[in-house]
Amino acid sequence: MKQKKMFLMMAVLLLAFMFAGCAGDTVEDDTADNPEQEASVEEQTEQADETEQSEEETAADPESDAQAESTGITLDVTLVDESGAALSGYQLSLSQSGAVYLEAQSDENGLLALSDLPLGSTFDLALTDAEGNEVAQAVVSLLPGDAVAAAVSSDGTIELTAPDDLAEGAFTATLQITADGVISCTDFNQAVDDTASGSDAAEETASV
Repeated sequence: MKQKKMFLMMAVLLLAFMFAGCAGDTVEDDTADNPEQEASVEEQTEQADETEQSEEETAADPESDAQAESTGITLDVTLVDESGAALSGYQLSLSQSGAVYLEAQSDENGLLALSDLPLGSTFDLALTDAEGNEVAQAVVSLLPGDAVAAAVSSDGTIELTAPDDLAEGAFTATLQITADGVISCTDFNQAVDDTASGSDAAEETASV
């Protein structure tokens, strides 16, 4: 009787092992027979790897974060000739490494607006007249400093300096163009806030 019970128990265990093996084979067969499921798993893994790599590159590149947060000054420019007469219809372009950063055209009063110019940047300036003829070139550097100032460096670069706390402010400048194509900055000012009181609206002036 005991031998019969042992035989039955062994038979039950053997059937259990066989059933478990068949179930494992079925799962493997289902995965093998479903290539779309395998492809989906691989795509999800690749996407996760790409996302992680992108996050690592962003974290390792503080310069990109600084560029995203940086803001530039606004510069309202008046173009005049040697006699002080306004130059209307002139095209002014600022470039860096051969790529145009921005362009603007002067109105009937010689006025044009340049926006989002970050301190610490240097631009190649080119000026063309109303007929499309290039009349002048210059290099302009926007520098952080202690006060609003304009100067010309030894290599002829026009240097415009503004304090860091005014980096998001508005400024005005007058560029004088001579007949032989020389550009000079006759003044560079912090723009007056019309809504400010007399003391707050005081204008800082620098000239070359």
